[in-house]
Parts: sequence; structure tokens; C-alpha cells
Amino acid sequence: MVRAQFSAARIQMRSPNQSTPANAGISPRFHVEHSWPGIAEFYHSGYSKGACMQHVLIIHEVEAYPAWKEIFDQAADIRKRAGEISYQLLRYDNDANKVVHFSEWSSLDKARRFFESPELVEIRRKAGVKAPDFIYLQEIERGVL
Repeated sequence: MVRAQFSAARIQMRSPNQSTPANAGISPRFHVEHSWPGIAEFYHSGYSKGACMQHVLIIHEVEAYPAWKEIFDQAADIRKRAGEISYQLLRYDNDANKVVHFSEWSSLDKARRFFESPELVEIRRKAGVKAPDFIYLQEIERGVL
């Protein structure tokens, strides 16, 4: 399956303790050798079509991106404990202080509790966040082209 889906990436399947390619059904765990950046992370993430990942999209303006980013980084442990799994930061191409925070969460309920908590309201105030928009999303499909 992986070989067909990602043939352009020159993937070889190997069982954990073998130096030769594994047979197709030998083990669900295998080492992926590739020349396509990101494919191993995608495959090993456990993603499968129909998986229901939970995401939050936050769009907000900040007073000064460097100051906001410092506080954002300091809050990494708090975010992780609250249930954030991964994140991406983006910003508008014409406004460095307009930030998009896209994150994956263990549950949308945990994300809502975290983002609506008095502790985070105070952190946002200190970070200079202006009127954030929160969009809670459930993934329905993901693909690689």
C-alpha cells in the first residue's frame, strides 16, 4: 500500500531488524527510507483516511510579532499539557503582525477549555494579542500529491 501510494518517494520497506527489504506483509512496523522530505513523518503519524483529527485555527493581530513569539514559545509546556499536539505559525504576506496559529489537539473540548481559560486570556493580553478569532475544526481527509 505505501509503495503504491508514495512510489515517487523511492520508499523501501524493511522490518526493524533486517538489512534487506521486507516482504509486503511481514510487519506493520518498518523503516522508511526516502528522498522526499516529510513523507516519513506523514506515514509514521498514524494517519489513515477517515481519521478524525482535531484542529484549531486562530487568526489574530499582535502588537509586535517578536514580543508575541517570545511569549508564545514560553507557553509551549502549558499548551502541550493542555492537549496541543502540533502547530504551525503563519503570517500574512503583507502584515508581519497578522498571525495565523494552526494547531492539532487531542480533543476540541480540551482546546476550548484552554483557549477560554482566564490564564490564557491573561497570557494573550501580555503578548499583545488583538481580538483573536478561534475556529474549531475536525479533519475529514488529508492527502499528499
